[in-house]
Amino acid sequence: MVKIPNRLEDLYPATAIEKILEAIQQPEISGRVRGTLNKVGLGDLNPLEQVQHAWQQARSWLDSVACDVQWDRDSLLINATGKLFGSDLGSVPVSSAIAQVFVKHATQFHDPGLHDWQVENTLRHEFNSTGCFAGALNAALRHLIGNRQVLIAKTDLVRIPGLGNVASMLAGLQVTEVGPANGCSSQDWQTAFGNSNDSESCVLLVSPNTLSPADGQEQNAAAIEAAKQTSVPVFQLSADVVLHEALTEKLHMPRLRRADGVTALVAPLHLLLAAPTGALVLAEETRIESLRTALQESGDTLAWPQAAAAMVALQLPSLQDDLGSGFLPLMLVNSENLKGRAERIAIQLNGVGPVKSAQAISRMASLGDAPWNRYSLENWAVELACSSAAQKLADELSVACSDEDAALPAIKCIVEGGKIILDLRFVDPQDDHLLVTSILGPMPAEEARHSNGTMQGDLVDGE
Repeated sequence: MVKIPNRLEDLYPATAIEKILEAIQQPEISGRVRGTLNKVGLGDLNPLEQVQHAWQQARSWLDSVACDVQWDRDSLLINATGKLFGSDLGSVPVSSAIAQVFVKHATQFHDPGLHDWQVENTLRHEFNSTGCFAGALNAALRHLIGNRQVLIAKTDLVRIPGLGNVASMLAGLQVTEVGPANGCSSQDWQTAFGNSNDSESCVLLVSPNTLSPADGQEQNAAAIEAAKQTSVPVFQLSADVVLHEALTEKLHMPRLRRADGVTALVAPLHLLLAAPTGALVLAEETRIESLRTALQESGDTLAWPQAAAAMVALQLPSLQDDLGSGFLPLMLVNSENLKGRAERIAIQLNGVGPVKSAQAISRMASLGDAPWNRYSLENWAVELACSSAAQKLADELSVACSDEDAALPAIKCIVEGGKIILDLRFVDPQDDHLLVTSILGPMPAEEARHSNGTMQGDLVDGE
């Protein structure tokens, strides 16, 4: 964590502090300082206390710059689509804790040997497996696969929003599609193995794919069982693995672990693991050593600031229940909290300005386009019937306003049946008032503060 010091002793060595005190306490300087303080009505205060107070003010300002996004509202995007992954949405936000870890380590020199040991120790402790980080998922896959023929189910050659196109990742390799578009049977895998050279082939399993979670698990189990009869390695690319137990219970997402029979598990760090961009690889020790060497020689290692932040992200669910900022607490928020927020916003917008009517509605929304549509959440949203074309207003909301009097962020929403839908699942509660302001125009300062204060939602599941 990045800790901004709040005492002079934390900023300078003790000898330097002693010299500062000696200088301040000299009669000539002390007299001038006291005279100045008397002129502004602060004659009873100690000059050193004034210095400390000034530093406290500076520290508060630094805190506001580091943690408050109000200063950069013209570049902020409010995601009111109800989706986590979409073509018009950028990378998912990490928590403030992860961002601060990255900043801290990005400003320091590093000892590569010590860091490799820290990564290995952390991964072994958290996942009972040796592992390493790669600078990019594509690089990790390429080094693992090498020149092998890739056996992959037709269902797995998919484009995964937020990650990329699996077919493009395998471009230039010899790829053999296995089974029909509705899934592979055990016989399909046995036939594929019989037609390939065991020593020059590998299996690549991908999740999520075009199958349901249950069918996908069955297909993977059949592939692993068939591979056990040969020397063919099984590599698994899992974009939907999670760390938080509540997500597994709520959405039936797979937990991050290397299953029996899987040679190496590759997972992108920046998706549901909520870490900076890169890839995590879990495999047996000899394969990890070979992969680490290949990554170093090709310059595909993950820089230490990202690796340090990734290690914190991978341990965060076990370190604390409160996940802080980012998208994870928004995924876990109780739908009743969303309902209360939607109802308050609807009351403020109903029959005002361009809005003819506003109401809170319940809706099921998937995490994104296929194959993310296998995971859906119960959301609450504000449905707006507008006096003018809904699409026109939606287009206007999608453009940030950087006017000095009203700096407003861009808002991505959806239009269904000629109505605007503002889904609150991935809208931070502190930004609720900005939805109202963007549609109705700036409020008086006092009213805006009151509105913002009454819309703070509780991000604790079940409360």
